[in-house]
Amino acid sequence: MTRAIRGAVQFKSDDKSLISERICFLLEEVLKLNKIDVNDIVSIFFSVTKDIKSINPAAALRSGGGFSKTPLFCAQEPDTEGATPMVVRILLT
Repeated sequence: MTRAIRGAVQFKSDDKSLISERICFLLEEVLKLNKIDVNDIVSIFFSVTKDIKSINPAAALRSGGGFSKTPLFCAQEPDTEGATPMVVRILLT
């Protein structure tokens, strides 16, 4: 039984429309590749690097439709030396 799945997407720039589009695509792909039904998701956790400020990934996902009943939570990743910039990570449970 799968209990959690993670994924990530990196961006070239802090572009609100691009981030919204790619967040929705990332979730669609994770669900499709892992054969998960939206109704089976308990929650989705997003972590965001500090350089992404144009949109909250949870808001981006909600604006793309779907996931209206799924609890979503976001947090900023620690700003550590050598960390990959412009990244949104997800953890589905």
